[in-house]
Amino acid sequence: MNDELVKKDYLIDTQIEAIREEIDRIEGAPNEYAKLLSMVDHYVRVNETADEKYLMLFQSLANFERLSQDQLALDMPIVTTLPLLSGICLFDLLILVGVITVEEMGKAQDAYLSAYQRNKGTPQA
Repeated sequence: MNDELVKKDYLIDTQIEAIREEIDRIEGAPNEYAKLLSMVDHYVRVNETADEKYLMLFQSLANFERLSQDQLALDMPIVTTLPLLSGICLFDLLILVGVITVEEMGKAQDAYLSAYQRNKGTPQA
């Protein structure tokens, strides 16, 4: 798969750079990712480039956030998988808008799988 397969006109280069800087600054707290998502959405809407693919991924992330709220009282096995699912969806959105390239995502997957195999199922940070 190459980067030409991914639509890259949702954001301009300076916006992509600002989002990448924000990603580097984030320390893993869920509210930080909500800010990142808000930043991406703001840029896409200002650029008037939101299309059906973007809106579906964005809405999926919003749904994951709603699912993880305490008042829904979901069973713990379900709640524990939501960060993984929302993380995958966030990466998909970042690929779609051109913040992360398909090549970068492949390298991240390779690193994760290598850590998984080395640690027999428990990736280490």
